[in-house]
Amino acid sequence: MTHIHCETELETPCQLVSIFHNLVKEVGMITIHDDRDHNAILVEPLEELTREDFAELTKRFDAYVNQYDSIPNLIIHAPAFPGWDSFGAMTQHLKFIENHQKLIRKIAIVSDSASLSVFPSLVDHFVSAKVRRFSENRLDEAKNWVASTEEEKEEKKNTVLQSWKVCRTMSQPWKRRGK
Repeated sequence: MTHIHCETELETPCQLVSIFHNLVKEVGMITIHDDRDHNAILVEPLEELTREDFAELTKRFDAYVNQYDSIPNLIIHAPAFPGWDSFGAMTQHLKFIENHQKLIRKIAIVSDSASLSVFPSLVDHFVSAKVRRFSENRLDEAKNWVASTEEEKEEKKNTVLQSWKVCRTMSQPWKRRGK
């Protein structure tokens, strides 16, 4: 999160609003939080996404990996998809996806937005991460989901079971021929 140190004495509330407005233009309207307890980065876009937003997200993702020696999952908490402020911002978004999609294990979308409700099934074709949508009031459940490893244990169990069934069938040729 960006911190501001202001050495100027503010004489009116309008000056504070002006400083905040300039800060938002410089930083973009996205908040990015490290959530070490859930091995995740929480992203909250508030307005149209900018190139700078994705540069900051990339920087924070890389810093998380270097600091904690762990690949974080991603939680996107947004009332609606804000869109991009330019073609360059969309390009930076696609570049972030291309460079990180094979690393991130899970992506939780926390939103009641109808446009974001189709997001998991749409991106499922383009990314290797598991993507799941949660309603706006289930942020804690989304955090717990990205942190959990239960699904991986269940998948491994199913894979082992399937392998055992294949091996058993191959070792019993009379069952393969329908006898």
